[in-house]
Amino acid sequence: MTTSQDAFHEGQSEISAGLNGFSSSHQNMQPGGSADVNMDILNKLKVCDEAGRSIPLSDLYENCVLLIFIRHFMCGSCKDYVSYISAHQFSVPVKIIGCGDYSLIQEYRKETKCPYPVYADKSRQTYAHLGFFESLSQADKGEYMTSPISKSVSNVAMHPLQFMRSGNIRQNGGEMLMENGSIKWLHRMKTSVDHASIGDIESAISSE
Repeated sequence: MTTSQDAFHEGQSEISAGLNGFSSSHQNMQPGGSADVNMDILNKLKVCDEAGRSIPLSDLYENCVLLIFIRHFMCGSCKDYVSYISAHQFSVPVKIIGCGDYSLIQEYRKETKCPYPVYADKSRQTYAHLGFFESLSQADKGEYMTSPISKSVSNVAMHPLQFMRSGNIRQNGGEMLMENGSIKWLHRMKTSVDHASIGDIESAISSE
């Protein structure tokens, strides 16, 4: 496998055509819907692992797995969320994807005490195809939030170069439960602070 940054975007040009205008057409989608996701396109999109290797997204969900899409790597509320879910034992594997540069993954896992593998999609094409919203709204704060917003602002001010590589600050994420190569459940964050609760995730896992 190649580790170059160019490899991260290899094969993406032909996929981009299928994504043009995708975000704008998803402005009114509600969390939970997955019928609008084209799996053929999704399976071809790529992410980077901690070493910078380019990996097809489909390699992450060969079996039943929970994929958690966080915001940028310096988002304080998402760090709270990753710490929150890391303290819980799920019955399925968990993998995390952020929209920044893979070079920040190692420090991110250390800071959040995250036992799960973390990947990066700096291109945000997986986010676009899954219809994840862009918003800076802080309404509907999740129960996982423990850090004040001022802490995130201070952290950004202290590490401006890392912030530049951390990802688009408007990009929100969500959670996706995959089973047998299909989407069983999909939650899209409507604001920057409403990741799914552990209870909602467990309900999705246990549902038939």
